[in-house]
Amino acid sequence: MGSSRAKTTLLLTSRLIESLVPPRSAERASSAVTRRRPAIAEERVSVEAVLGDAEVSLRDLAQLAIDDVIVLDRPLRAAGRLTMPDGTSVASIAIGRCGDRRAVSINKRI
Repeated sequence: MGSSRAKTTLLLTSRLIESLVPPRSAERASSAVTRRRPAIAEERVSVEAVLGDAEVSLRDLAQLAIDDVIVLDRPLRAAGRLTMPDGTSVASIAIGRCGDRRAVSINKRI
């Protein structure tokens, strides 16, 4: 047959694969995360303080003008949320200020 090689495909069930691969211990996984923590500690990420949500029509959105008001779905005393760019919430927050700047304080980590 010359230099051609036969190709074989082996189909395995997930149960068989699980039996072939040794289970990962929680301790081993935990130590790996602990070792990575210092390496990523100084990485900077963007976060967004979300104080509420509202639904408006495209017409209303296109016609917004200075001093128009959009009423949010939460009262002022209700907690907002601190989110990552992918939308993952990481903390419950309250609006506040730090000197002459707006700020949020963390109520609870999520």
